[in-house]
Amino acid sequence: MEPEFERYFNSTLRNALRYPETFTFDFYQGEFILHPSQKSGLIDLIRSNPKIKQNLIENVGRSLRKYIPSASNLKFTTDGTNLIIRFTLEELFSTIEPVGYLQTYANIASNLDVEQLEKMCKDLPKFKILCKDPVFWITLFKERFPSRYKPPKDIGIPEDSYDWEQIYKAAIYYVNKNRIVDNMIISGYYQGYVSYLQIYWRDFIYEYPEGLKYLITNEIFEFSSNDMNNLLLFSNDAYLIKYFLDHYKITQTDLENMATKHSRDIPIMKIIIDYKVLYPEGTVGLTRNYIQGLWNAITINRDYSGTLELFKFYYDYLDGTYTINSLEDYLSRTTRMSSSVLEYILDKLSPKVNGADIMRILQEMVIRKRPNIFKGVFDQFKHLLTPEDVKILQATVSVSRTNNVISWAEYNKFENVLRSYRTKKK
Repeated sequence: MEPEFERYFNSTLRNALRYPETFTFDFYQGEFILHPSQKSGLIDLIRSNPKIKQNLIENVGRSLRKYIPSASNLKFTTDGTNLIIRFTLEELFSTIEPVGYLQTYANIASNLDVEQLEKMCKDLPKFKILCKDPVFWITLFKERFPSRYKPPKDIGIPEDSYDWEQIYKAAIYYVNKNRIVDNMIISGYYQGYVSYLQIYWRDFIYEYPEGLKYLITNEIFEFSSNDMNNLLLFSNDAYLIKYFLDHYKITQTDLENMATKHSRDIPIMKIIIDYKVLYPEGTVGLTRNYIQGLWNAITINRDYSGTLELFKFYYDYLDGTYTINSLEDYLSRTTRMSSSVLEYILDKLSPKVNGADIMRILQEMVIRKRPNIFKGVFDQFKHLLTPEDVKILQATVSVSRTNNVISWAEYNKFENVLRSYRTKKK
């Protein structure tokens, strides 16, 4: 459909009426928009000559109904710059030919938006069958986006290995972006949200993740940096994020925002940490201090419930030597942790510590109100403690309770650990 209208308005009609401009086209559900290359002489002709306008309505309507049999009520209008042709769709059901005419079905369906297309696939018995056929969706994509279809040999992956239903719906969702966002604004449903565009991209990623990935990585559309920045606020796809970093210029702030969002996602963080690019205005890449800050934000004065793998990922990157001071610092600033992480830390401490180190760590755990970590350290290293050490710890717990540093519940937990200590009989 698109090539026929381009030939008609940019060649046949232009030569007949001798207007100066050519047009580019955007096709939407119920309308298509002609963007003139300069001030439009055709719009002036339509405004001033009712006969030309009527002939155009008849000719364009005839051509349109070859592709959309139910198209009717054609109207020409303008937004002041562009020529807009609007039409309505009558009942589709009586115009559909028997199953087997894929091209006919594709001609009809290619002018529907996603919501209408899904309704048709759900409600029409003939389309229920057709919509399960991947060849239908491939045919539909070729019909709606003939210039954007890339043969499988150009991509290197067989056509049928893709989810073409997802791809087609993602493409429709993208070309209707402005209309979808405008409808959000009009509805007021998301009133108060910082950005309707962010809502659009959030929904896009949720509904059509694989289709969107195909459109981006095969460059079916030219996505802007602004598109990608909004998209990556919500994407958790490591492959897509790597593609973005490899193909788009980003700022240091962009990279840091990505790292903050994905700080607990190891595959994505590996990609982000490895990213270092020198631009004329400077290097974009995460510094060790920034990564340390991310780790601190995950753990400091918080309940660290992350996995052992996440702990090892950050700790190996930031301090592969596992010094007593670094491990002690980590223990002291984490409210509690998984048993696997605690066991890993204690295992790393084992060959490095003596009784004095353990006493310092245990006293710090009392002051920091960390009874669970206190118990883990005590159970692991009580063989390094003397009865006198245990008395000192009991005094530390008592004083901390007297001074309201710890609660009664915490006091009882510490006391229960210390009561379990038994000196070896000589």
